[in-house]
Amino acid sequence: MKSSRRQSAKSEKKNEKSAKVADAKKSDPKDEDIEELNQGFSQWLQSGSSVEYMRVFVVVNSLVVFMTMGWPQMQQFFATLMSFFE
Repeated sequence: MKSSRRQSAKSEKKNEKSAKVADAKKSDPKDEDIEELNQGFSQWLQSGSSVEYMRVFVVVNSLVVFMTMGWPQMQQFFATLMSFFE
């Protein structure tokens, strides 16, 4: 009789654990929920064309920074060059 009580207690514990696991799975977002969360910029980043556009952005941004930082020196160079030919 004691062994049957032990077995029933063990099976109850297993049932409780499986119920907890099932509840945890219910609280996890499903694939549909994940797709709803991945909208806008994050969805665009996962697309194939995003890498190409990011490369273009990096190149253009580098040119803009180079021109911004070097513009005073370029103006001075062109002014010196124009004064030489006058």
